[in-house]
Amino acid sequence: MYLQMRKDRNYKIATRKKEIKKQVASLAGISVLSSLLFAGYYMPSSSSRALKEAPAAVFEPLPESSPEVLASVAADPRPEYQRINYNNPLLQQGQREHRFEAGFFLRLEQLCENLDMHCMSLLSVIHTETGGTFGPKVRNHYNGASGLIQFTNRTARQLGTTLPKIRRMPQVEQLDLVQKYFEFVKSWNRRVDYSLPRDVALAVFCPVAAGRTNNYVVATRGSEIYRMNSSLDFFPRDGRITSQEYARNVVKGYY
Repeated sequence: MYLQMRKDRNYKIATRKKEIKKQVASLAGISVLSSLLFAGYYMPSSSSRALKEAPAAVFEPLPESSPEVLASVAADPRPEYQRINYNNPLLQQGQREHRFEAGFFLRLEQLCENLDMHCMSLLSVIHTETGGTFGPKVRNHYNGASGLIQFTNRTARQLGTTLPKIRRMPQVEQLDLVQKYFEFVKSWNRRVDYSLPRDVALAVFCPVAAGRTNNYVVATRGSEIYRMNSSLDFFPRDGRITSQEYARNVVKGYY
């Protein structure tokens, strides 16, 4: 009987020791896990899988000083304002709608490089003058002005052509005439600076205003120009359209 009681006692002690060891191991595991969580090294299994499956570029973006980026910049030494921003939403929409002929953008950038012109501002002006269509045949019902920058009869004669001929020109060919026009304006208005978006717009709408102050009046109430553009008189609405009011309305969206 004594021996049986002693065996039972030893068995209980051994069992208790095993339970204590399990508790200690469990607590130790929790302690380690807590430490890892606090330190930020541990993640649940689902997050770990997501991290492994995510593209490396998300976590290791190409640095701006990388050889690839530097080579791309060095390949085009022109100022940024002379180039087309192909990330522009309106430009991308126009591309999806096939508004630009083959070679249009290349010729446009050549024009802007030749004239030291703000490229995206010229796109804005053409967008406004053609009602967003970029159509070289677009014609104004009020005065017959036609083309990408709405050449008038008088301007066409000064450039050695006619409006019917201009309307038959495709986009790329008409850009040659656009460059000729801006060169003509520059020949007598030495103040104009085509690197400034405002002057690009004013050279088309009111060439004499290009290079002048923002408050220069380009049209007053009662004139034909004011009647056709009265909606631009808003800053403030005082019966006058200033160079600033016109430029603010035209040079937008692309620039």
